[in-house]
Amino acid sequence: MTSFRYEAIGPDGSLLKGEVEARDVREASRELKRRGLVPILLDAAKVKARKGRVKALGVRERMLAIGELAMLVEAGMPLAEALPTLAERGDDGPLTRAFTEMDRHLKRGRSVLDALKAGFPELPPYVFQLIEAGSETGTLGAALKDAAAQMEAEDRVDQELRNALTYPIVLVCAGISAVLFVFTAVVPRFVSMFSGRMSELPTLSRWVLGLGVFVNENLFMSLFIAGGFIGMIVFALRRPEARRQLFELGLRLPVIGPWLGEQEIARWAGMMAKLLANRVALMRALELARGALRSAPLVRQMGHVERVVRGGQALSRALADHTSFDAASLNLIRVGERAGQLPKMLTSLANLHERTSRDRLKRVLLLIEPAAILMIGGVIGVFITAIILAITSVNQITL
Repeated sequence: MTSFRYEAIGPDGSLLKGEVEARDVREASRELKRRGLVPILLDAAKVKARKGRVKALGVRERMLAIGELAMLVEAGMPLAEALPTLAERGDDGPLTRAFTEMDRHLKRGRSVLDALKAGFPELPPYVFQLIEAGSETGTLGAALKDAAAQMEAEDRVDQELRNALTYPIVLVCAGISAVLFVFTAVVPRFVSMFSGRMSELPTLSRWVLGLGVFVNENLFMSLFIAGGFIGMIVFALRRPEARRQLFELGLRLPVIGPWLGEQEIARWAGMMAKLLANRVALMRALELARGALRSAPLVRQMGHVERVVRGGQALSRALADHTSFDAASLNLIRVGERAGQLPKMLTSLANLHERTSRDRLKRVLLLIEPAAILMIGGVIGVFITAIILAITSVNQITL
């Protein structure tokens, strides 16, 4: 049994505090309800201390949480009942604590958006934009469903990318292992052959054999430096600013840039379609959709679009004047404006760019595999060439 500190509202409306003994959070909540109390806070700090550091929510756990919440709200269950229902899981896992935190903030009079940020702070920004819009227009269930669908779509793209990169990564690891084998097992044998005569070898042979000698003599230091370099890259990529700069760099690359651009347009069009379908006003939808973008140039362009649309210009005309949208995309938006079906046309535009983005991704991935093979083959080829040059020059060296 564990002692849980609680805050609850009594039958007379007063705020009560105390402790209750129970096996888990769910049982503690049931015990308080049996006493006629409405629990606001159940502090499981002692359980946390016993179990250690709580694992952060993963991508799939966040998707599951938003999907479950969307199903209950769309089924007609009030949010004030849905959150305690989801929190009563019979465990003290991260999802239970996240829903409990949301419920606690909501019962204290905080907005739905603030409660969501408190319970799930690592959600993508566009989820908060959709929830904010759904709260304003009374379409919270649809907004949660759209957010879950968008998260699932992005996770599917990420999974496809990871699967496609598995083979090139295996190739690179195999190449690095081959290079280490050459340095630690092959190079020392040739160095001993040419001891004292290294200066008479061809330049390429001297460089490769010298590098092999250095790696052999400082193997652990070399591995430590390589591991530290990889660790610095991983640490840097965890920072939002570093990821933003890397994204901006990718936009300028010849093959990756168009793919990222297609993704951004699809993201903007999909957000606009969902917001307008949830009865959000056009100007507010433009503002929220712009906040979901990652490309700084496109964000600036959309800022210009907002200003001219606020001045009375049609959206399609503003996009034609201030963005690099292609003619087909502009025609879809123009038709949607004229027919009064802008959300539907924006959905079609998002689907169009998502398909184009997937096609571009496939082409990029098709280039990665041969590029990895060429890179590894080139490095190993240089080593082999250096060793062969050293062997063929042996007759010209006075031993």
